[in-house]
Amino acid sequence: MNKFPIAILLLFITKNVLINNLPLEKEKLFSQVNLLYPISPQPIMYYVSKNINQSEVISRLDKISLDTCFIFKRQDNQLHSIGINFLLGTEINFILSSNINKPTTIWLDKESYKDDRIFYHYIGRALGLNPETSRYDRDNYIDILWQNINESYKLHYHYLKDSKNRVYHTSFDYGSVMLYDRFFGSINRNPTYKSKIYPFYDRMTSLTNYFSYNDLKILNNMYCSNKCKNVKNDCQNSGYLTNDCNDCKCPYGFYKNKCINNIDNHINCGNQNIFYPTRGKQFITNKLPGQCFYLISPKVNETLRITINYLRMSSEEDCRLKSGIEIKYRYDKGTTGFYLCGRYRNITISPIFSNVHIRYHAQSNSSKFKISFQYINKYSKKIRPKIY
Repeated sequence: MNKFPIAILLLFITKNVLINNLPLEKEKLFSQVNLLYPISPQPIMYYVSKNINQSEVISRLDKISLDTCFIFKRQDNQLHSIGINFLLGTEINFILSSNINKPTTIWLDKESYKDDRIFYHYIGRALGLNPETSRYDRDNYIDILWQNINESYKLHYHYLKDSKNRVYHTSFDYGSVMLYDRFFGSINRNPTYKSKIYPFYDRMTSLTNYFSYNDLKILNNMYCSNKCKNVKNDCQNSGYLTNDCNDCKCPYGFYKNKCINNIDNHINCGNQNIFYPTRGKQFITNKLPGQCFYLISPKVNETLRITINYLRMSSEEDCRLKSGIEIKYRYDKGTTGFYLCGRYRNITISPIFSNVHIRYHAQSNSSKFKISFQYINKYSKKIRPKIY
């Protein structure tokens, strides 16, 4: 007998849900249903209406297949049993399957089908990913501003039953494609939530057009884990087993050897990429183009402070989680790090208790950064951040 993972979900939504700075409109229904999809080697059947750009949908699904165990198989006729129908509509509508005899149907307008973020958000919902705002632990990371939310949208910000079981040891991710724009369901365009950690996290929403590492990790755990059920997962640093069960899929900055090894840097990155803090202040700086990875490794029970003394990114850079600086200081190294791209100075992250992984990417010779770090006591004051 074939086994099918159960994916949660949620929603029948009407036109222009605010995923990526689109206008808002009222939702009609929000409910949890059981969604059943086959797992590899059985394909997920899908149909694309002939008045939709077929190649765009196919290429996006092919990309998901490369990062998961999903096999998508296109059908010539609209589905009436388990599978996904992609239809063209004047409104954004979404109906989830409740059993294997019913399909999931997604209606997007022409402009929405051109938007990668909207497409991947809805295919994520269809496959069982929940919005980050509905996670069981969201109150540790964001404040929901209930007074700014339209009454009919408030149910989108309620906890989802069983959400704790569906995050598979991942943390809240500010870079997830499943995180609503901060103005989703807003009254008078006021934010509906804000970061509890640093206000700069608020600027990260809607920057990505594809699933984050942890989005894919959750999908792989939901659908693909049975392929390696007899293989011990020794992957470190939030890695997980690849589909052939012989290697680890690692967050950026790690590779091979169970995600323990750090990626070797280009010569432009300097002679040192691993740093061990002391009580004295140390610095990392770079003003050459390329991609560089740095590791700051504190001792156990020590507290670390990092200050971005300055970051000056050229206006030519791509500031959608590509160029700029990303600092992973949380225990879950799979979650999107603290990300900045632009011109900043004196931004302090403190206190930090784990290894810190830094990625710097620049294309221009005029981009540069300088970071300082040192051990501190837990009562040290933060430096007030400035933007210029």
